[in-house]
Amino acid sequence: MKSYFAERLRQALELRGMKQTDLVKKTGIPKAAISHYVKGLYEPKQDRLYLISKAVGFSPAWLMGYDIDLEKETTPTNAEIVNVFSKLTDEQQGQVIAFIRFLSEGSK
Repeated sequence: MKSYFAERLRQALELRGMKQTDLVKKTGIPKAAISHYVKGLYEPKQDRLYLISKAVGFSPAWLMGYDIDLEKETTPTNAEIVNVFSKLTDEQQGQVIAFIRFLSEGSK
């Protein structure tokens, strides 16, 4: 299985002139996990994807391999959010809500 995330992460680090150790320091994610992401052995869960995205300054969607402008963070409209959310299972919706709460508590 091809890991678009690994390719994009390596590219982001190169574009930012960062090393894996810089990413460890900026995100607090263990060195072994970062190494696994770069090698394509694993992909990060949402909370770590967010931390990595902020550290390298590129959108999570771009890091995941979506064909969007890497320099421009696109903010979805409320209608787009509702549309995507409505397609999720009840369990997935609960996970999204829990993640949003987690993020909002961390910014206080």
